[in-house]
Amino acid sequence: MKAIISERAIGTWLRKECTNRGYKIIKLNPADYTGIPDRMILTTDGRTLYVELKSQGATLRPMQNAWKEWLIVHKHSYMVIDHVDDVNVDSILAFLCGGVQNI
Repeated sequence: MKAIISERAIGTWLRKECTNRGYKIIKLNPADYTGIPDRMILTTDGRTLYVELKSQGATLRPMQNAWKEWLIVHKHSYMVIDHVDDVNVDSILAFLCGGVQNI
């Protein structure tokens, strides 16, 4: 697999993976809450996943990090995706399918 490294391309890949599984993927509006994750994913088995998309090498801003910590402390599933390649694609798919809580 050729590495996917831009935020836009990662978002497109994620939307396709979610759609293929019958999941709903919702783009959250940061105007409502600064730092809120980029996407909320509603799975067919009742789970809600929160995903922050970043271009490769980009870091979380302080409010994004605060949201990450709050979501994890309150037992929500959360993941930052900054690239997709042969090394991490399995862990991303495991997260989507329920095998991993937070990455």
